[in-house]
Amino acid sequence: GGYVYMVALTHRHNASHSLEFQREEQKKAMKRFFEGRTSANLMQRLGKRYHITNYEVTLGQNGWHPHHHILVFLVKELSISEFSALRNELAEHWINCCRLSKLPLPNMQHGLDLADGTYADQYIGKWGVEHEMTKGHIKKGKEGGLTPFDLLQLSFEDELVFGRKPSQLFKEYAAAFK
Repeated sequence: GGYVYMVALTHRHNASHSLEFQREEQKKAMKRFFEGRTSANLMQRLGKRYHITNYEVTLGQNGWHPHHHILVFLVKELSISEFSALRNELAEHWINCCRLSKLPLPNMQHGLDLADGTYADQYIGKWGVEHEMTKGHIKKGKEGGLTPFDLLQLSFEDELVFGRKPSQLFKEYAAAFK
């Protein structure tokens, strides 16, 4: 018995932010998000038992877009009022974690998204949890966004994408992650 919710985390970014900078600083922000007194208090109020994190990156007109999808497993179901209050507190906590990690600050609307089990179920149900959390390399970007492996495919022709060669963009991705 239990309940699952999905949290998505990102920060403000633009084409001038390198992927390596964003990845390193997001790693610090994520550590802060799940550690410390504020986090312990929020997670206890959520009734958190476990979480699974999936880290994805896409490229769009505003540059690299690294983001986390986190499945949070709870021992209790949240009421609508609890859900709303905790969503706002989690968003404020995430913004502070980004500030302390020197990331460009997200806003309350776009930095953190908390979805109930219905959405989490749809997200997982596309392929199944084992694929959703491990097969990011074969996913497709939304709204014209490109995944790193889209860039690799486009590097055969190597025509400019968002003003840069796909081969160079894939090299940047490889250097930042490998």
